[in-house]
Amino acid sequence: MKLLDPKNDAVFKLMLVDDDAAEMRISLLSAVLKPDSPITSAIVKNPHMPKKHIRDKDTILDILIELGDGRRIDLEMQMAWKSYIPERAYFYGGKLITSQLNRGQKYQTLKPVSTIFLLNSIGFPDAPPDHAHYIFTMKEQSNLTHIATYFTMHFVEIPKLIRGLSPGLPVHEDLALVNWCRLLYDPNQPGLDEVFATMPALRKAKKKLEEISADDEKREVARMRERGRRDYESDLEDALCRGREEGKAEGKAEGKLEFLVGLLTNPLTAKLPSKDIAKLCGISVAEVEHVRAKGR
Repeated sequence: MKLLDPKNDAVFKLMLVDDDAAEMRISLLSAVLKPDSPITSAIVKNPHMPKKHIRDKDTILDILIELGDGRRIDLEMQMAWKSYIPERAYFYGGKLITSQLNRGQKYQTLKPVSTIFLLNSIGFPDAPPDHAHYIFTMKEQSNLTHIATYFTMHFVEIPKLIRGLSPGLPVHEDLALVNWCRLLYDPNQPGLDEVFATMPALRKAKKKLEEISADDEKREVARMRERGRRDYESDLEDALCRGREEGKAEGKAEGKLEFLVGLLTNPLTAKLPSKDIAKLCGISVAEVEHVRAKGR
């Protein structure tokens, strides 16, 4: 049986939100965050799947996680890079911070937050070919001092990490994150079981994916999500094509008008019969007469 694509954000969420997926969540978050102390628990705060709106492009299937020490993580799978993703990461992080305090609570009780975007695309094309995990924090520009890091943004380019395994490029040292990306990139590739022999969490993740793939209802959720994404991308491409064609048509019309005005204002051609000018411009005699009348 061919496994569902875990880069589909519905499949990704189904794979990680259940209570029995805690070990998988801890493994993936540890691979990305590289915490100073081990993550002891990772509880999902929004496990429900909005099935009624699964095809809507505005339905965001992120995973909100609270760690054992109170830190909060917003984890999201993205099939394609969009220019507004950094702004969305800022927005999500801001919500995670402000949602912690109620009236009267002290700022000192705030816990650090992180947003994690796993990308099935390249978001930073100017970066070195062996760099695929980007970590953004707030820093003082001169680096003369620093404050505690309360907000961190992570972006992981899955295809670039996979390419890093190819001959000619250095093998990425972070094998835990690389192996997670191997599973997410193509769970059907041969040899994964041997690769994951020393990673129980990844073996469980693959087994969980097999269970989801064998469930008719969950396969339908994945299919609807993928169909919604493709419909949106097709509609967007169609709108862009129409816009380009309309722009070309407007450009041609403007060009013809400029040419006509030039003929009518040039003493050498201004007195030519309207039918001759119309033929030169590729427009009707009536249009020539209209512009002529406006210029008088």
